[in-house]
Formats: sequence, structure tokens, C-alpha cells
Amino acid sequence: MSRVEWPQVQLEELAERLAEHPGPIKRVCLQTVIKDGFEREALEILSRLRSSEVDMPASLALTPVQDEILLRAKELGVTHVGVGLDAATPELVQRVGKPYSWEEYWDFTKRIVELFGPRRAFVHLIFGLGETEREFVEAMALAYELGADVALFAFTPIAGTPMGNRRQPRLEAYRRMQAARYLLSKGAKREEVIRLLERGELSPPPEATLTSGCPWCNRPYYNERPSGPLYNYPSLEMALKGGVR
Repeated sequence: MSRVEWPQVQLEELAERLAEHPGPIKRVCLQTVIKDGFEREALEILSRLRSSEVDMPASLALTPVQDEILLRAKELGVTHVGVGLDAATPELVQRVGKPYSWEEYWDFTKRIVELFGPRRAFVHLIFGLGETEREFVEAMALAYELGADVALFAFTPIAGTPMGNRRQPRLEAYRRMQAARYLLSKGAKREEVIRLLERGELSPPPEATLTSGCPWCNRPYYNERPSGPLYNYPSLEMALKGGVR
């Protein structure tokens, strides 16, 4: 869940503004919702943006789809694909009601890596759904072992949703997961990171606390209020100023 509001805008207006005045925007991020024909709709949006001469790469967040959808998305400028796994264990995948199985999400991740290349699949994982810290590290390690990357989120309770009464994870625990992700992304082995976790020796450098995800992704205040605490910093300057607490 996120705290960000998504205002409605006509696709034609968006395409026109992106083409004429891209400004600081470096990448298009298209997130999909499962419904009848959502794959076709996503490809149509990408096609219309490209036909409008929007000259920037795109990311596409998906649940498992067929290879032909992925290949067509790649032709339309998609360079990175987000995998909406979210839950860090097979049991949690079932408990939170994910539409596909644990195995199907990981098979999808493998196929993205095969079609797009290493570190082009971003497995979305939400910390704070009921897993242990070790289980979460194990899930992140699996992503890197498969040649994928991890987009790390802190669970955010939203009033009125089924998990709206659940508490957000402790900041210090989330910082350990950021440190683990950072080490894994730099090539550390699963066993090494788990050993550091169990010894209480996981502490993130400032760059590890930045928003994780596709290139140029910053998602400011996606998991937190502007008043803090900040779970993910949108810039290194803010992380250094905030003292990474």
C-alpha cells in the first residue's frame, strides 16, 4: 500500500506534456491492475506514448503474463519489469491473497531475466507483512541468485483496507533489511548476510537507505509521511541530512 494519490489525467495530455517538456522526468512507470484485457490495455498505453514521441525508457509492473506480452512491451521501450510478489514466504503469499502462487511469481521472474537480461526484473517485496527478518533476507537473496533485483517497500497501513490496523514495521528493523539488500546487490552471498543479521551487525550506509527500484525511481513519501520517519530517502542528500536514523 502507498500514501500517494494518483490524479486522473487524459493519456493524450500526458503524452503531449512528456514529449514537449520532460523536465526532471527520466522514466515512464506503468503499473497494472488485474482485470479483463489489462495486458492489451498496458501495451496500448505504451504504444500511444511511443507514437507521441515520448523519448524515455519505461518500466512495467506486472503479475505473471505470457512471454509474447513481455516481448511486445520490450519493443515498445520497456527496459525493466516489476514483479508484484510483495510477500516474502509461500505462506504469506496465500494469506494476503496474492492472485498467483509463490512458484508462479518466481518462474515469471526467471522468464523476465531471460528476456530482458540480468537486473532487469525487480521483485517487489514488502517488509512487515508478518515474516521474520531472516525469511525476508532469504527472499531477497533468492531474487539476486536468479539474476533479478529487489524493490524494497515498508508495509504502510491504510485506513479502511483489510490490513489497515496492522502496524508499520520498526524503522530499525527496516534499516537492517535495507542493509541486507544493499549487500546482496553488491554480490554478498546469502549465508554471509544471514550471518551478519544473526550477529546483529547489519547497519546500512547512507546509500542503502535510498529508494530501491528501477533507474531514476525515487517514490518520495510512498511509504511515509513528509513529517517522518522516512523509511526510504529519495536522494542521498536527504539521507545524509537525515542522519540515516
